[in-house]
Amino acid sequence: MLATPGRKPQLLLGGEQPLSPLWKHRFALFWQRFRHIEAGHPVYQDHGNRLHLCIPVSLYGDEGRGRSKTPCLVVTSSPLIGGGEHSLDTKLLYTTCFAPEYLKTRDRKNHTLLAIVEHLSQESAVLFSQGVPLPDPAGTNGVIKLYPVVVAIKGDWEWILKTCRLTRMYNANRVCWLCMAGVLCMLYANCDRGRFLQASI
Repeated sequence: MLATPGRKPQLLLGGEQPLSPLWKHRFALFWQRFRHIEAGHPVYQDHGNRLHLCIPVSLYGDEGRGRSKTPCLVVTSSPLIGGGEHSLDTKLLYTTCFAPEYLKTRDRKNHTLLAIVEHLSQESAVLFSQGVPLPDPAGTNGVIKLYPVVVAIKGDWEWILKTCRLTRMYNANRVCWLCMAGVLCMLYANCDRGRFLQASI
């Protein structure tokens, strides 16, 4: 993401060129609407006077299959206001490695995977606070700072389970992560939304 503004800034600006006023309007409108969902997000306190320069970003992780069906980890970031239709234009690669590399120590506690996530978290915090420089489109020697702001984390269930260290999940003790279905007399397979389950949410 650090290299993107200088080479292809439109990937971070919703497909718009730096001289266009549209991207600032879109970012400001996004944060205006996002406030109704999560008014306590730090962006409103730290960047309240420059929300038009804050890029909403999601992080994505997946332990999929690579060449010869070898398990492969892929971690990317993606601006929520996209700048293209192809995945190469919407997904910015953070890291990738094959399973033998991050599982070679047989660390069942996912130490390597969690270390990658920790570095990603630290770097995201730096980008949030210090921003990414964009050459001033007006032609001066100055720069404009863009501030990538993480608002969502996405991935397959295995990624979410390991990186968020979940203990309640579809394959973890068969306890619903929304209510207490699966505990005592609350059957996990009971889909009835009666008062019995509703009271445990």
